[in-house]
Amino acid sequence: MPGSSQGAQSEGRGIMFELLGKHRKRLVFARLTALAGLIVSIAMMYLGGHHAGQLPGVAFHITATLGAGAAGWFCMGAFGHAATVGWMIALTGGIGMTILGAVFAGIMIGGYFNGLGGAIAFPALGFIAIIDAAESPHAVLVWLICMSGLHLLTGSMRRRGSV
Repeated sequence: MPGSSQGAQSEGRGIMFELLGKHRKRLVFARLTALAGLIVSIAMMYLGGHHAGQLPGVAFHITATLGAGAAGWFCMGAFGHAATVGWMIALTGGIGMTILGAVFAGIMIGGYFNGLGGAIAFPALGFIAIIDAAESPHAVLVWLICMSGLHLLTGSMRRRGSV
């Protein structure tokens, strides 16, 4: 019957939109974090340390963006808290989120280029890329600006009761 399959599809969409509504704030933060990840990946490539030229171009930017967004989904709670303690929590959370994003990106890029073996080995290379970029004060400044922006935006959402 055509009516029953339409009803099931509508019900399925309703459940999907209900779940998205429940996690809407987290999705917004993950998208903002993905954008920050793209900005930081560009800074890593063009302002980074001695080995920045060895990063794999577009694949690096795509996986850094996706990895940052995924890490943002999990690390949202570290951002937006008030006062000096809030900034300290955000800094610590930003470092953790950056490492987690690099691990996710390493899994994706390693899996793409080298299959399962690459997905296991490449997360360590993501961490090495972070250490290399940390040698550049300009890349670190871009990262700090992005993390500060995430913290301030999340704080604004918290004050409005959106988080």
